[in-house]
Amino acid sequence: MRILLIIFFCLPLLVSAQTADNYLQSGNQKAGVKDNTGAIADFTKAIQLNPNSFLGYHYRANSYSNMGKYPAAIKDYTKSLEIDR
Repeated sequence: MRILLIIFFCLPLLVSAQTADNYLQSGNQKAGVKDNTGAIADFTKAIQLNPNSFLGYHYRANSYSNMGKYPAAIKDYTKSLEIDR
């Protein structure tokens, strides 16, 4: 009975868990409709889940660049190149 209660309470948490790849996909969808603020939020979550995500930094840099936030874009492009070496 105790195991069933644990499963019952933990299952929703496991099912709703997002992966870095989910956030990258969501961010790309938002960037595709020019929601760069939303895209940056998703790419940031992807980076938090996977700090070695070359694509997370690269995509976030693209969104920063699209918004004219060039210092932030340069910082993320640089980080993506450091990871991709």
